[in-house]
Amino acid sequence: MEDAGAGHNRPPSPIEDAGAYARMVDEWQSKVKEIASEEEAEHASQFLDALTKKQKVLAAEMEAERQPWLDKAKPFLDEAAAVYSRYDYAIQLLKACVPHIKVLIRGWAQKKQAVIDAAAAAARAEAQRARDEAAKAAAEAAKSKSVEATFQAEQQAIRAAEADKAAKKAAAVRPQVKAVGAVRARSIRRTWFATLDGDNEDAVALACWHYADDPRLREVLGALASADALSGVREIPGFVVSYREDVA
Repeated sequence: MEDAGAGHNRPPSPIEDAGAYARMVDEWQSKVKEIASEEEAEHASQFLDALTKKQKVLAAEMEAERQPWLDKAKPFLDEAAAVYSRYDYAIQLLKACVPHIKVLIRGWAQKKQAVIDAAAAAARAEAQRARDEAAKAAAEAAKSKSVEATFQAEQQAIRAAEADKAAKKAAAVRPQVKAVGAVRARSIRRTWFATLDGDNEDAVALACWHYADDPRLREVLGALASADALSGVREIPGFVVSYREDVA
């Protein structure tokens, strides 16, 4: 990155420094709508790493500049607050730059993930085919009881186990933007979650049926009903509304 203070007799201020990074992000977004090569992805990863490091540098500089004021008497707290305000704006601006770079990296990683998912699906299909053939060979061996049929069934079982292992390995692969120098490799981290199907009017009933034996469902429903009872509702389907008395 070019020095934001070039041409001046003083180093760039935190705001000038962060502003230079923000302008680089703006320029990048105007030129690169999506990452199209591993080289671009590596460049984006390097820049993301630089943003993170710059935030840490400014945070350390802020503390070093604030501390002398904090160590003095109370009237100097305004000076400490002014230092914090100046640096905090710059740090927050750098943090605001991060999602714009991450979205580019994520788009590239998702393209790679699509290729990986296709390979994993093919591996699962092959594993299923191998399991089916192993089951068929085992049935034939049990029926004929011949040495050759038994041997073939054992071999097919081995192939099925190998195919299943390959499928699990393929499913565990994650796309990565390769590390360059001190920059760590970046990858997509999938976090699975579930939401009620808004297009299915029976979604709530189906969910309750699925979790009918789970004590957590009773706890959630009980909490909802108790909240209604506290608000004045006295008849709740499926619940007995009662009260406890204690000395206030």
